[in-house]
Parts: sequence; C-alpha cells; structure tokens
Amino acid sequence: MCERCENVKTIDFFPTPKAYLACLDYIQSLVDSGSFRKGK
Repeated sequence: MCERCENVKTIDFFPTPKAYLACLDYIQSLVDSGSFRKGK
C-alpha cells in the first residue's frame, strides 16, 4: 500500500452532505489521474 493510502483516515460520518460530495469528487480525481488503483 502506498504512503498516501496508509495515511487515509476513516470517519464514521460526514459532517455535511457537501463534505461527502467533496470526498467523492476527490476520489474521482484520483481515479481520473491514475493515482488510485483497486487493490487485489
């Protein structure tokens, strides 16, 4: 696992719907740039 993934923090809930959408946008940007790959 890369250092970026090791440093990911998990949370039980998002404080606002906007925060949830911002997280999804960030993950999509990682996927689009090729920086995020599904594990085995």
